[in-house]
Amino acid sequence: MATAKENSQRINKIETDVAVIKKDISTIKSNHLKHIEDDVKKIDMRLWAILIILVASVFIPFVKNLW
Repeated sequence: MATAKENSQRINKIETDVAVIKKDISTIKSNHLKHIEDDVKKIDMRLWAILIILVASVFIPFVKNLW
């Protein structure tokens, strides 16, 4: 059976590990997710641009034939 001193050391190690994990989660939330969000916005804008070009390329011949 573990002694009180060993249990205290284990608890201190667990508390330290939890503090490190909290710091890592905070870093991910504040920094990495922001960069991912920016990248997704860029991709979204590019997809809209491609969609507009495709729609315009389909409708331009119809409009030309009407005149």
